Amino acid sequence: MPTACMRQAGEVDTPELREALVDRLSEAHPKIRGEALLGLALRKDARVLEPLRRVLEGPVVTEPEHSTGQLAEETQ
Repeated sequence: MPTACMRQAGEVDTPELREALVDRLSEAHPKIRGEALLGLALRKDARVLEPLRRVLEGPVVTEPEHSTGQLAEETQ
């Protein structure tokens, strides 16, 4: 189920924004790349397919900052 934030993200859609998201697919920081993938997917941009396939076929990476304890602290 899409969140309100995800629905709003899909409402803003310009060629310039899509190009900016495509440019972010090569960022070194995984969170930035992930946001770019999500942004393109929400806009149903076909350019997301190949990078998303590579991510899904790659190794699963977990980040220590997403531990249950820290996540609980961030949401309070």
